[in-house]
Amino acid sequence: MAGRHVPAIPGRHPGHPVDVSAATQTTSPGSAYVAGLAAGVFPGRGELQRTRRTGRRDEPRMSGGQRQELYARRRQALDRARHRAREEA
Repeated sequence: MAGRHVPAIPGRHPGHPVDVSAATQTTSPGSAYVAGLAAGVFPGRGELQRTRRTGRRDEPRMSGGQRQELYARRRQALDRARHRAREEA
């Protein structure tokens, strides 16, 4: 069930749609595609894009202002964590 919701998160934050694969297991095929590209089995990325099936498209759901605010808060939290890590080192 988590797999249905996790891919939707990027679609909400960057401000552009995200196509979610119809396949539930993408790691092994992805590795095989990269290896096939490196070995010359596939002539290019375009060839791979034709094999891809989109299950759904997640559209952005938050405003640009809200996205910027959340990103700023995330950066602040990371800065605090880095500061604490330096103090403890």
